[in-house]
Amino acid sequence: MIVITESLRQWLGLVGRVGPRLKEPPRRGRPYVYSATILLRCYLLMLIYPPARSWSGLHRLLMAHVLLRRMVGLSAVPHRTTFMRRFTAMEYALKQHIWAMGVAFVMAGYVELHVLIADGSLHQADGPSWPAKYKAQGLVPDKLRHVDQGAGWGKSPYHGWVWGYRSHPVVALNAALEPIPLLCDVRAADVQDNNILRDQLPWLPDSATALLLDSGYEDESLLQAWQQRDDDGVLQRWMIIDPKSRPGQPSDWRQQLQVWRSLEEEPLYRLRACRMEPFFAHWKAAFDLERVPLQGIAARCYLLLGLYAYQLLIWSNRLAQRPTYAYRHLFFGDS
Repeated sequence: MIVITESLRQWLGLVGRVGPRLKEPPRRGRPYVYSATILLRCYLLMLIYPPARSWSGLHRLLMAHVLLRRMVGLSAVPHRTTFMRRFTAMEYALKQHIWAMGVAFVMAGYVELHVLIADGSLHQADGPSWPAKYKAQGLVPDKLRHVDQGAGWGKSPYHGWVWGYRSHPVVALNAALEPIPLLCDVRAADVQDNNILRDQLPWLPDSATALLLDSGYEDESLLQAWQQRDDDGVLQRWMIIDPKSRPGQPSDWRQQLQVWRSLEEEPLYRLRACRMEPFFAHWKAAFDLERVPLQGIAARCYLLLGLYAYQLLIWSNRLAQRPTYAYRHLFFGDS
């Protein structure tokens, strides 16, 4: 049961109202009946109400609760196929909303941009796992029903091999050294973190300098894309990575990584390990994201929606002067 409170109303009301104004791209044909803002509010209900984590379940929820319909701004409930079609078309828009929220945190002076941290986490796909030997051949056994063919195999240091998706946020830190997400991407679990981060670099703030990463990001092209020097050759942006131990003489760019790593204070590098893992654990626990309830493009959109919801939660907590990561009031009210 959803407890309708002022906190829930405020959380949903922040959609599209924080950060730079985003315009919906022009489209040919008849204009949409329901705006993206209204539908995003509907989709946020899926995160806090498990029976609504399907298109028919979301449709039934809104049909049964007049107050919820008014809260999200609906005068009539869309068909379940409308919910499905519009959701799978929102992947890029959700990334933009996440970026806009990140800009809002920066503009409000809530985060410090000298140090950024990037890391990835795995989420189990809905349905059965696709055995690697069959996936390599593109074969789905007859008895393997409802497998998510958009997922991939990734290895987690805590859970071993996981069939699913990889979320990849980039975070900054506030005054209390709490991670605040600035942007996020989601791919199949077999896409490596360094390849995802390379596509995210143009979205990162220009004023950022040090980027903290684990050893899985060792990539010369990624290093060259991020590092920056001024006209006098003074380094303006650099990466701090603990390089893997390898036999023989390391290449020049790996030696450069080792020098940067040795020059930085140990507590600075340890921020990545001691902050990112609790961040992922809390985010997944808040919206039950260990396993994705949807498949394919919808699964990627669902995880992006979860990160956007987390940003809205942090912003609403800031306005209400609650702890940064408080979330139980969304489910059980403010008591």
